[in-house]
This record gives sequence, structure tokens and C-alpha cells, in this order.
Amino acid sequence: MIGLAYNPASNQVLIFDRSASKVYGMDAMTGVATVLFSTPGVSFQGGAVLNGLVYGIDENAQNLEAYTFTGVIQNLTGPGFTAHVHSLAVNPITGELFFHSSTSGVRAVSTGGVEGTVLLSTTLMGTLGSEDIDYYNGNYLVADYSSQLYLVNSTTGANSVFLNSTQLTGMGVIGSLSGVAVQMNVVPEPGTWALLLTGLAAVALTGLRRRR
Repeated sequence: MIGLAYNPASNQVLIFDRSASKVYGMDAMTGVATVLFSTPGVSFQGGAVLNGLVYGIDENAQNLEAYTFTGVIQNLTGPGFTAHVHSLAVNPITGELFFHSSTSGVRAVSTGGVEGTVLLSTTLMGTLGSEDIDYYNGNYLVADYSSQLYLVNSTTGANSVFLNSTQLTGMGVIGSLSGVAVQMNVVPEPGTWALLLTGLAAVALTGLRRRR
């Protein structure tokens, strides 16, 4: 699994299993997961829900892809990413899709798959890598290749450990951190159960992560 997204319409956490070519929907209250649709031929990862579509990245082709919730793939005509990208999210305030890579920073991308404005440069952000990213209260939450979650200021690029491996282990998250999804608009202090709790409100989930 690489990537999570939250669907407020169904109160589900979407789990992107690129190895099995499936997207699962997990009830955010009960933790019960079912297969929403399959993605044959597409190693789907990242994850964002916008305007009734599920967006993600094809790991192999490095293109933005989109599906309906019944699994109908959309015809996006974007040329593909110029950097190797794993992470994708949507800014709930602007309604804008964005992605992150260690070589391009944080950058907007259109719903058609065309790269747009650089939102946070690597000069400010540094070379922090990410398996997944989400937007939280004017900042970015970055699930790094390590087993830590980082909080990155979306203006200055200053980052700090939001949840370390010890805290995540105490919450039942073991191994590499592969996805992050934020449900709530207002979240309690870092480290509390309400922000990131596997299978519940806003989720950080481990899985078999492999890149490139």
C-alpha cells in the first residue's frame, strides 16, 4: 500500500494497494474495509478525492490518473510528471490538487494532469522525500520514507517531526509509513489519538512500500 485519501461523502478512508491493483474503502468509524474498484494495468498510488473522482498516480507511467467510484477510468491528457512522484493530495481550501517529490518540491497539478505552480520549492523545503502528503491547517503532513510523520510549513518550508516512530508504534503503526489522510478541519495537539489513528478518524497507515 502506498497512499491514503479521505472521502467525506462516505466517511471512508481510501487505501491504495498498487501491488494488487485495487482501491479499498475503509469505514472511518468501524475499520471495515471493502474493495471499491480495481485498477488493472495501473499501479495506482498517492490519493485524493475531488469532485466525485478518485485521483492518484500511476507508479510506472508517472501520470495522473482518475477513476469514478465505480472504477471507470477517466481520459486525462496531461503529459506526465517531470519528477518521480508518489504523493498526491487536495487542498480543501482552494480545491487544488498538489503533489510532492524530493526534486520538485510541492507543486500544483490540474485535474487533467498538467503540472502547475510551484507551491513550495526544494530550496525552502529541502530534500525531504515522501510516500504520501496531505494538507493540514495551512501546513503539509508528509509521510516520509522512514517511519516518521513530518509537519512542513507551507510558506517557509520549515519542518519538524509531528509523530515519531515511538509514538506511531504506540498507536499500532509498525514499519514504514506509507500514507496519510486528514479527516478533520480542526485537530487537537500533535501526538493525540484524534489526528492519526489507524482505521479511524484521520489515518496514517503502514504497508508494503516499494518505490522505483
